[in-house]
Amino acid sequence: MLSNKDSLVEQLQKDILDSSVPLADILRKAKVLASLLKSEDLMLWVDAELKGYADAGDIPTYRKFHPLSYGTLTGINAVVRNVLIPVSVLPDNMREYAENLEIRDGVGEIEAAATRSEKENCRFPWPAEMVILAREYIQVTGGGTLTDAWRPFSQSDFVDILDQIRTRLLDFLLELQQINPDVLESEEALRSVPAEKTSMVVYNNIYGNENVVATGRSFTQTVTQEVVSGDKQSLIEHLRSIGLQDRDALGDLESAIEQDGDRQQKSFGKNVKAWMAKMIVKAMDGAWEVAEDTAPALLKAALSKFYGWD
Repeated sequence: MLSNKDSLVEQLQKDILDSSVPLADILRKAKVLASLLKSEDLMLWVDAELKGYADAGDIPTYRKFHPLSYGTLTGINAVVRNVLIPVSVLPDNMREYAENLEIRDGVGEIEAAATRSEKENCRFPWPAEMVILAREYIQVTGGGTLTDAWRPFSQSDFVDILDQIRTRLLDFLLELQQINPDVLESEEALRSVPAEKTSMVVYNNIYGNENVVATGRSFTQTVTQEVVSGDKQSLIEHLRSIGLQDRDALGDLESAIEQDGDRQQKSFGKNVKAWMAKMIVKAMDGAWEVAEDTAPALLKAALSKFYGWD
């Protein structure tokens, strides 16, 4: 039983480490955290994990799998089940479907699947139309017609998805503490965490180096809100706030801006471009505390705002 004195962050950490607490309950509590942080990125991720991911949207890599495909071949005198299908002979679009599986269900359904017996492993069947089309490419010695096909999915795969969600949320909380240790003490401290830093922590710990999933609207939005058009000091302070603490690098940026002059044509000058390239390398080397995939978008958004293009 949790003490009433536990902060929201402490409660979440304890719940994450307690395997008996349903993940859906943890995520609902994380929605409160997202609200206090005013983090649209975290809220979108939590909602997607609770309700499931829309069919048209991308999903995190921990929900993407590359299974084998099996099927049933029916001949004149025999039925052969659980035959491994050689998907390499299929056309590209059919092979891509057969080799890739995305789990888009909400965590409630995944938790239910993870608690079933191993004997109840899931099968994700191919559409009937695809089975019919695949018959042209799957030729078997001695005859036999492909009558059904599926991609198997084990209980341990469902468990892994749940474990990834718990771990990523825990990593997020731990890094949030590094930004402001007081978040362990009060909700007011949560409200004081800068929005752009929260977005960075969400990106780095929940999405890693993947493409941003179901996010992006607030990610660059919070960047540009900190920068005033034509104000170099606001640009420098903003870059410091997101982890670029190298004084020499920031000084080089000021020099590059001066050398390139006014940029009414909405394109970066050669000196600023060269500086941006160096900063991206710093991100790759870990000298700048931001994921390397994030660096270009952050720099472009901040500098575009500075130049008044946004």
